[in-house]
Amino acid sequence: MKIIQPKNTLKETIPLMALMVALNVIFITIASYLPFGGIILCLFLPLISSVFALNTKLKFYPIYLICSLGLGMATTFQDFSFTLLYLLPSLIQGLLFAITIKHRIDGTLAYFYSTFVLFIVNLAIIPLLNLIYSVDTINSIIVLLSLNKIDNINYFIYAFIYIYCAICMFFVYIVTKGELKRIGYNLITFTSFSLQFAFMGILFSIINFIFWYFKMFNIAFLFLVMSLLSSIILSIQLIKTKPLLFGILTGVSIIVSWLIYIFILNWNNNLESFLILSSFAICISLIALIYYIYQRIVAKKQKREGN
Repeated sequence: MKIIQPKNTLKETIPLMALMVALNVIFITIASYLPFGGIILCLFLPLISSVFALNTKLKFYPIYLICSLGLGMATTFQDFSFTLLYLLPSLIQGLLFAITIKHRIDGTLAYFYSTFVLFIVNLAIIPLLNLIYSVDTINSIIVLLSLNKIDNINYFIYAFIYIYCAICMFFVYIVTKGELKRIGYNLITFTSFSLQFAFMGILFSIINFIFWYFKMFNIAFLFLVMSLLSSIILSIQLIKTKPLLFGILTGVSIIVSWLIYIFILNWNNNLESFLILSSFAICISLIALIYYIYQRIVAKKQKREGN
């Protein structure tokens, strides 16, 4: 049962907007004083925005976004990095989840695209934090985690940020999906696989190889991680479709891609050889495309026989 009824006019929307903006400000204020506990609290921020977007017209969302950001920054003016790092992405994520529910889009696609949005927002915020606090944010994190001892660590910076975003979004997705279900909304997970992940796996792998060829390894590693994430999601979807068949094919793909990596490693023994692991994404994507074509052929054959 939905505990909040849809609002169609600005007059009806204002009380709900005021409540949700207040919740955002309260959450982000507490998070700024409880850094580690606050991170857990921030997992619920996209839920607030999703509830608002689901119960109002989307034309009112920019007002809600500006009010939330403005009051959030005013409340945490002494250190509004939490507002930039957590509240801003959550406002976008909440909107994406709401659109996913309204238009019955696969929830895993919402997760993937939200991860990318979170990555872009974090990437855009880092120079701003550097300017405001006069520090090198990325270098400070590298030193804090003792990663500065690793050779060529700069190759992995974008990949690390993306992995961090993917992990954060996984927990956000679980929390948001569960809580929305309690109040009557469902993030749909399709029983069949999505061709978008198949195309993304191939596309990201090709982009990875292009940047690898031009020795732009920091971007190449980013697209390696993106291709692997899309292929992992695709593998799970395929295994759900036909557990035994695609379980075996996924295992074979892992072995084949690892053997290709070993071969390349023997030929070119350096750090960049890891980039060849995107061959796993290509294998899984090709399996998905072949299976899709097979399904279409079988469906057409059955249709002809039925006529």
